Amino acid sequence: RSTLFPYTTLFRSASIGDYHHYFYGTFDGKGHKVSGIRISDTEGSNKAIFGHVDGTVKNLVVSDCCIEACRTIGGIVALLYGTIENCHVLSDVTLSANTYIGGIAAENYGGTVKGCTSAATIIGTEDNGSNAGWLGGIAGSSGENHSTLTDNLFTGTISGNLLDYIGAILGKNDYDETTLTNNYHTLSGKGGVGSEGSAIG
Repeated sequence: RSTLFPYTTLFRSASIGDYHHYFYGTFDGKGHKVSGIRISDTEGSNKAIFGHVDGTVKNLVVSDCCIEACRTIGGIVALLYGTIENCHVLSDVTLSANTYIGGIAAENYGGTVKGCTSAATIIGTEDNGSNAGWLGGIAGSSGENHSTLTDNLFTGTISGNLLDYIGAILGKNDYDETTLTNNYHTLSGKGGVGSEGSAIG
């Protein structure tokens, strides 16, 4: 039973798209809201509204959502190869895992996150004695294949058993290949991009 939401009906997976079924199209939420999602799989990974995006997701609002897994969870997408634009994750969203949590995208592989906001509560959990890492208000990790984070805002919180690569915008800039432009946050005591060996970033 989940410790985050023990009295709620839970799903082990409710994501759109995965390793074998990528989302290639364009999803335009037109400002509508997705709410009430509950995903709990403490041994699983790649959990989000969208599991794997190779296309475009835009104009979507996520609220009243709780996701907990072992690794790789995001407010909008777990694995991003495409574009997330003008999407908003509200303050009643909770994301909990050991590694790779992003308020918008967990892992960004050459994709773009633009004009998005996240006010999510991000919680790093211990896993087999290891504290949490690769946590970011917008993306947990980003950079491989020249990723882009532009005009984004994080106003949420990051807490828990923290270790490496904790950043208010980006947990880890892989290969220093992420272009960051006009990203802002309100998280006191944490830098925009995380660093090795520091839970402060």
